[in-house]
Amino acid sequence: MEEFLNTSLGIDGNGTPLPGDFRGTCTGGMGMKDEKTKKQVPLRLSPSLYQELLRWADEEFRSLNGQIEYLLTACVRKRKGGSSLQADHRGGRQK
Repeated sequence: MEEFLNTSLGIDGNGTPLPGDFRGTCTGGMGMKDEKTKKQVPLRLSPSLYQELLRWADEEFRSLNGQIEYLLTACVRKRKGGSSLQADHRGGRQK
């Protein structure tokens, strides 16, 4: 019974969250977590898109994840008509 509960709750036998556990991210509910905590989203990309984004990120001295977040933030800002969007983008890594 305990094993079933731990698996259902997304924790291992030591009380540690299981890797890749995204429970609650689709509902928008944040529960007791800090609202500033970044959310994890599994993303599937074609190999060609992955390589293109990787090259683009490298050109702008960003990580791939940082580049994807930067691009998504820019698209949302554009869609909202340029209104501010809370984000932490400082323009890439320093050389």
